[in-house]
Amino acid sequence: MNQEPPTISGASNSKKFFLWTILFLVGASITGVAGFKYWLSIPPREVVEADAGFKKAEKTINPEQLRAWALDEIQKYSVTNGANLPNSEIPDYIQNLYSVPVEDFSVFPKTSEREGSVTICWGGGFFHWMIDIGPTNDIETTGATNNFTIVEWVPGIYYSREDTRHPFK
Repeated sequence: MNQEPPTISGASNSKKFFLWTILFLVGASITGVAGFKYWLSIPPREVVEADAGFKKAEKTINPEQLRAWALDEIQKYSVTNGANLPNSEIPDYIQNLYSVPVEDFSVFPKTSEREGSVTICWGGGFFHWMIDIGPTNDIETTGATNNFTIVEWVPGIYYSREDTRHPFK
């Protein structure tokens, strides 16, 4: 009795299919993670445009002229708790930094907790960038904090924008 065990014809093919499926899923996962990390490393268009506008400000605007204007605005509105003002009061050289208009222009008078300042904000929805202008002793924390990247232009004048993933260059 020379009987061989019966062979199951599909068993070998099932193992190969399972192995190839596992290899495909591992490869797709690695590719997906690498692609996602690459996608995160590319700054969104809004970040690039905001940073370009600030670089334009650094090259074309005298920060002391900007500070003098801001300190005048702070003095004009020193009796308020803070005022949102019309864009018509902003000098043209600030309004023309970006292709989008200023979203918000606010003046905050000096209080016991902080120096007076002017904030000019662009953007909307899920992305904002701004310039904060105050006296030279107005200090803000720079770097990436609270979903914002903050850069000191000169003492008392700061550029900030949402998005801490992409440092300002």
